[in-house]
Order: sequence, then C-alpha cells, then structure tokens
Amino acid sequence: IGSRGIDSPDILKHVDELELAADEIYYNSPAGVLYDQALRYEEGSAIVDSGALAVKSGKKTGRSPLDKRIVFEESSADDVWWGKVNVKLEDASFLTNRERAVDYLNTRKRLYIVDGYGGWDSEYRVPVRVITSRAYHALFMQNMLVPPTEADLSDFGPSAPRKPFVIFNAGVFPCNRQTVGMTSSTSI
Repeated sequence: IGSRGIDSPDILKHVDELELAADEIYYNSPAGVLYDQALRYEEGSAIVDSGALAVKSGKKTGRSPLDKRIVFEESSADDVWWGKVNVKLEDASFLTNRERAVDYLNTRKRLYIVDGYGGWDSEYRVPVRVITSRAYHALFMQNMLVPPTEADLSDFGPSAPRKPFVIFNAGVFPCNRQTVGMTSSTSI
C-alpha cells in the first residue's frame, strides 16, 4: 500500500527471499498513510498543534551508543574506530540477532518498508531498505534517508546492480543478552 514505481511482485519477492511473512506490506508509503497507521496502532500517538506526530516510544527514548555492535571483517577492520562505542561482534552473534529480528517481524500483522539512499552523491550513495513493524519508524527513516526518484527505484528491484543494504528494525523485541558480545537487551 502506498507503493511508488516498483511492481508489488518485486517487493513481495524480496520479502519472501528475506523469509518474512506479513498480512500487510506498506511500501514507501506517503507520510499521510504512516501518520494514519501510527494513530491507529501506536498507543499514545497524537498529532500535536504544529502538525507533527508525537509517539510514546517506550522505555528506550534515545540513542543507545553502548549497545552498538559491528561485525568484525578483515576487509574493513582498519576503517572502524574500535572502542567503547564501536564494539566488535562475531559473525555468529550477528546471525543470531538477525534471526531473532526476522522471527519477531514475522509475528507482526503489518510491515513497513522504506527504500532510500545513505548519501546524496549518486557516485557514493548506498541503497538502503528498512523493514520495520512500526509506522512511525518508517516515517523517521523517510526523513533520514534520501528518497529515491521514480527512475531510482530500479536500484531496489531484483535486477539492481547491487542489492540494497537491509536494516531489520525490530526495536520493540529484545535481543538475547546471553548471545556472545551482547551486554543488554538492546542491539544496534
């Protein structure tokens, strides 16, 4: 619902490839649709006098810099400032966290998918696909990423020269703190 320019079978094919299943998929939905969804399904949501959407996000109301993990790879090891904030994570632990996120998303009735670019310059930008269970997270990501034009949407389709970077946003669901490398129930 709310798709721009990509055939829904392409989106559904990618959703299937990611082993996701939901009754409703909202793809690149306009802000009005996401506002409506948040007001319907996010307890405590409201439109404030400025017209902005206000949402109670729960216990985690801000950034969690000490919960950020980066999978250690030799090819990029020298490009990361390792330390207290950029903590190394083993590949097996990442796969465990990703599987838990996908499992959680598969329990949701509706998913929101946002395609956009990290970076403005077409030579360096990275196509990013965000999959989330919360409408206001989709709205937030539409503000964070550079929106694709109609012509750009082919960068996210099955014949794209490189697959988009996929973010599984399952922020409501806790990670398993017993997983090697986790120090809390939050994983970024």
